[in-house]
Amino acid sequence: MARRRFGISLPQDLAEGLDILSARLGVDRSSIVERAVRSFLEDYSHLMVPHTCSGIMVLACQDGAESRIAELMEEYRDITRARFHTHAEAKCIEAIILHGDADRISLLHKEVEKAGCRARYIPLP
Repeated sequence: MARRRFGISLPQDLAEGLDILSARLGVDRSSIVERAVRSFLEDYSHLMVPHTCSGIMVLACQDGAESRIAELMEEYRDITRARFHTHAEAKCIEAIILHGDADRISLLHKEVEKAGCRARYIPLP
């Protein structure tokens, strides 16, 4: 496969983390960045084409966001199939199984992040 070289700039702490991980895994930084970009594109590129999809959204929220997340679950119940909720170290952890329009899933993702949660959507093949 042909490779393309280009430069990127990272904040110092990310660059240092990349160096540490590279040394611990015994691989070069380019391999780690390639894996990270590939994973990111797999997680998000499906949103570029309208379609119906299934996946899991994992949320980590500060305590206190529960009421807003509950409101969102009601608002997006048309795409929510199952939900698991627990608490760990002053955080709410949610795992939500979703199925529906990719644009609607993307809107939910944006809303939970606006509510102060870290969110990751993992599409299922």
